[in-house]
This record gives sequence, C-alpha cells and structure tokens, in this order.
Amino acid sequence: MKRTILALGVIALALALAGGAWAGKRYLITSSSQVKPGSLTGADIKNHSLTLKDISSGAKGAFEPPVPQGPRGPAGPRGPKGATGATGPTGPAGPAGPAGPTGPQGPAGPKAPALQYAEGVVLVKRGRGSFTPWATDSTVLGSPLGFGDTASGEFRFTCSTANDPCAVSLAGEATEVGVTVYPRILIYKSDINTGQVFGQCEYGDGADNSGSYEPVGNTTSSPLTVGIGGSLDCGSSQAYPSNGVASEIDVPAGYYDVFTTFYFKTS
Repeated sequence: MKRTILALGVIALALALAGGAWAGKRYLITSSSQVKPGSLTGADIKNHSLTLKDISSGAKGAFEPPVPQGPRGPAGPRGPKGATGATGPTGPAGPAGPAGPTGPQGPAGPKAPALQYAEGVVLVKRGRGSFTPWATDSTVLGSPLGFGDTASGEFRFTCSTANDPCAVSLAGEATEVGVTVYPRILIYKSDINTGQVFGQCEYGDGADNSGSYEPVGNTTSSPLTVGIGGSLDCGSSQAYPSNGVASEIDVPAGYYDVFTTFYFKTS
C-alpha cells in the first residue's frame, strides 16, 4: 500500500512539473484506479526531477540506510515480587503407587510382667475322712482401682447320717509374697430326711471377730480362721472356742449350701 501511494505521489508530481498543458487538458490523475497496474516505469519520470522533500516522511525510510544497533545495555534491577495469585482448583487424585517393600522387624518390646493370682479353698470333711478341697475361688491380683481383689463362689454338699458329723474349713494361697485375705463364710442348712430348709445356721466374718486380715501361703495353701461370733448354730456337738475364732465349723447330717468370699490385699 505504501508503494502504491508513493507511485501516485511521483506521478502527480511529474504531471505538475509538466506544465499547464496537462492542466488545461484536465489529464490530472486523482486516484490509483486511473493508473493501470504496472503501466508506469522509470522512463515515465524525468531523471533527477524528484528530491527527498517531494517524498513523504514515511517513504523516506526506504531510501535511508538502517541505523546500526548499539551494544546491549546492562540488565536493569529486578522488579519487586508480584502479589501471589489465587490458588487454582485441586487437580484430580493420581493413581495409587505400588506398595513399598516390607520394612525390617523392629526390636522386641519389654516382656509384660507375669500375672499374679490368689485363691481361696473351701474344704469339706465327712465322717472320719480327711478334709478335701470342695471348691476353689480364684482371682487375679493387682486391681487397677487399688481396693483389693475378690473371689467368691457357692456350692452344696450332703452330710449323710452315716457320715455325721461333717466339717467345713477354709484355706488360701497366692503366687505373690505378702498377700493377706479377709474371709467370709455363710452356711444354710436343710433337713436330711425331708429337705425342709432351716435357713442360715452359721456365719463367719474375717480372721477373727475384730475385722482382721490374715496372711495366705505363697504357692502353698495355708489354713485360715474365721470369727464366728458368740455361738455355733448348726446343731453339731462341736465345742465352742473361747475366743470365738474357729479353724473349722462342724455340722450334723443334712444338706448344706455354702457361700464364701475371699477379699485379698497385697502389701
């Protein structure tokens, strides 16, 4: 487009210099549509008739040599850091990677302390026989509440007429040293012939009648005593101990329900 404008300017200038004859004949070129493309050549323009002042400033650049580029200047100082842009949306989760190899086994932890146990034993003797363990009530020692550990139970045994009299006694042991126990025993009697329930006939509470504890054997069962109060009430011929503390309770023929509780404490 610049070359077309330049050509038109050159033509207009040439015609103007040609004199009034052209003007009189109204052969002025007023637009590029009056000139057939490629019809004007250098022969149509008088040599040395055009100067730079006759050419537009925009067209002069085509005739001027390029200005040489100077050396590159030093880099300017770094500008201040721009504000952090808004966080973009979270991309989709990638696929799970393969499982890593199994790590080496860690060192063994400290061994847990062994549990300590205590048990109360209820023994029965019938006739001229010996005392035989009839029931065992056991518990783990070391309650986290610190109030001691209780074991209890119940059973029934028969003392026949042929075995009259029979007897009941208590014993205790523990796997830990320094364990004491507070024993309780409650005996209910029924008639050997009719089964009639007479109800409670004996009750022993504590190692004596003063609410005392007594030691138990360490891994060996040791006999226990119980405070029976002021009388023996099951109807046997047993002599009442003067201090009210009995190592056994004798009973005549009958059916007996025995309830026991052993309350253990560690020192």
